[in-house]
Amino acid sequence: MKIMLFGPQGAGKGTIGNMLSEEYHIPLLSAGQMLRDAMKECTSVGKIAEKFINHGNFVPPEVISNVIKERIQKKDCANGYILDGFPRNLKQAELFGERMDDIDYILELDAPEELLIHRLTGRRTCRKCTAVYNIFPDCAPNPKKPGICDKCGGELYQREDDTEDAIKKRLSLYHSETKPILDKYKNRVTKIDATGNPDLIFERVLDVIGC
Repeated sequence: MKIMLFGPQGAGKGTIGNMLSEEYHIPLLSAGQMLRDAMKECTSVGKIAEKFINHGNFVPPEVISNVIKERIQKKDCANGYILDGFPRNLKQAELFGERMDDIDYILELDAPEELLIHRLTGRRTCRKCTAVYNIFPDCAPNPKKPGICDKCGGELYQREDDTEDAIKKRLSLYHSETKPILDKYKNRVTKIDATGNPDLIFERVLDVIGC
């Protein structure tokens, strides 16, 4: 099974993607996380990506397209995969080529902008293991101890691209850059209501997949 998850930042793609990965035993491929790993390791791709991501912009399409193409050739993708954050624009979709036709489900998670900003400004990431939490009680998961990762005890911090100004810029870019993909493949896209808690959203996704 091959799934593409679309939706603006804060819609819950990462959370729902992880739940799908556990349900169907296929890897969740987060374009953003792969690029952040490259940035942390100071690779050539990471150095290029850092200049764009920290200002809320997208990286050049060729960079992320090549990362994804190489990744889906690995053995753990033999039975399928879930793409989170790719493609972000029509150019990336074009570079992905015929692989777009192989995608079984194209899902768009949809939520009001006010909710997206609320979720994202409360997001905190572990410096050690990159686990993600939220400081607001209505946004799961909350860390058991403020500022401390439940998994490894690492320090939680707010990423530079999770500030309100950067978030608003990313949301604007999503509508201008990514929406055209959904328009092009509108006959294959299913919109999912991404309000409510993750379990409720996941139920809506499973209803669409139906297996």
